[in-house]
Amino acid sequence: MSHGRGWEYPVDKKIQSDVELLQGLMEKAETLEGVEVVPGDGFVMMSPVSLERIRTFRRVTELLDARLDPELGLEAVGEIEFQHPEWDTPRSPDVVLWSPVDTPKRGAELIELAGEIVSPSSVENDYLAKTAAYAAAGIPVYLILDPYTRRALCYSRPADGAYRSREEFSYGEALTLPLPSGPVELDTGILPTAPAQSQRDAWPRHRSGYQD
Repeated sequence: MSHGRGWEYPVDKKIQSDVELLQGLMEKAETLEGVEVVPGDGFVMMSPVSLERIRTFRRVTELLDARLDPELGLEAVGEIEFQHPEWDTPRSPDVVLWSPVDTPKRGAELIELAGEIVSPSSVENDYLAKTAAYAAAGIPVYLILDPYTRRALCYSRPADGAYRSREEFSYGEALTLPLPSGPVELDTGILPTAPAQSQRDAWPRHRSGYQD
């Protein structure tokens, strides 16, 4: 039975149209400097990148560069887009330790370490969605740095779509990254933290997946 032309628009075409619109918004938003882009359910949220996030990125890449053997050929950078068959869309970790290649399409197999720097708008993505995505891609080490709770999480030993090892550190403790190329120690005591009024003991469990 026909209900008129207004009822004949296929649902799959509507979904495809929405996805294309969202992707277009993401591409435009990601060209803006100093803005964090977080996709949501049918929308794109943008917020200014915090100073602690910028400073954490700078400090972590400096620490990695200082501790890595140059002969390994590894590079610590950020915001490079990677692809993997398990991912619906490409991923761009805040910090990535990888084997550089000069190709427009980069596979997640090039990554030794993926790192995310938590902001209030990215808690679920960093603690939940990206943990699952990076494990599914077999990325050896996933590091979460949280300037708000002053904690770091290090996931390693991916197998069967999940990480088998998870270690938590308070800022101030030495953290050893179990990289395939060899362990690298990071002093979390020199990592930037959020302003005192923004700090917290923990995120709610529904946002982080493990904290009380």
